Amino acid sequence: MFDVKRVTIKKFELLEISGKLITAEAYKLEEKVEKIFADSNALNFIFDLRNLEYCSSYGLRTFIKTKKDLKLYDGKVILFSPSDNFNKLLELAGLEKFFIIENNWNNIIKVLSE
Repeated sequence: MFDVKRVTIKKFELLEISGKLITAEAYKLEEKVEKIFADSNALNFIFDLRNLEYCSSYGLRTFIKTKKDLKLYDGKVILFSPSDNFNKLLELAGLEKFFIIENNWNNIIKVLSE
């Protein structure tokens, strides 16, 4: 089962993602992110991936698209605590340096205050 929980905290939107991000769910996630961006004009997104079990290529595309869209407005996308498998997926796709990847909340606060 796939689930997304949203928390809005001052300068950023935190999306806690759990379960399997298969293609059909990735479409829903992309729509949710676009709606949040349109409604709140949030420029910083943190995707909490601690409980993400699987990510399809379309799921990965959703993260890439979000980063590219926010970059136009000097926004940031942070991937928080991705699994080893997700890190391997990023490495395989040559994207390990494309994203800000953090495993420590204090470092995220520093990144967002820059």
